[in-house]
Amino acid sequence: MKSRSKYLLTASLVVTLTVGVVIWREWKKRAALKREARYEATADAYSKEFPTGSLRRDVEKALKSKAVQFGRVGNLYEKSAMADLIEIGQEDTPWTRMCDHVGVYIEFDFAAREVSVLGQINETYALIRVTVFHWLQDCT
Repeated sequence: MKSRSKYLLTASLVVTLTVGVVIWREWKKRAALKREARYEATADAYSKEFPTGSLRRDVEKALKSKAVQFGRVGNLYEKSAMADLIEIGQEDTPWTRMCDHVGVYIEFDFAAREVSVLGQINETYALIRVTVFHWLQDCT
């Protein structure tokens, strides 16, 4: 009788832990989907505010007037112009031993209207897309 009750107790603990893990993983997945939806909504809002073809000077002037901090990085899609980035969030990374977190950014991709010196910032570059960009941060 004792061995049967030990077996039932062990089985119920295993089932309870398994159900708990499944619920936790599903909750994490749904939370990530909600965050990603917010990031995409933010990108859509910026896309509406700055339609394709907007000039860099107009985009940056509007961002500065709202005290939105942004940085510049090499453009992954259009090599002729730098992209502007606005950090909108941070995510945990599964590679915690390699990278501290994942930065989530709105990326404003611009294209040069004429040939220019690589890395030179030209205020007349045209906006070609606004996207969400995930970037691993503080990696060793």
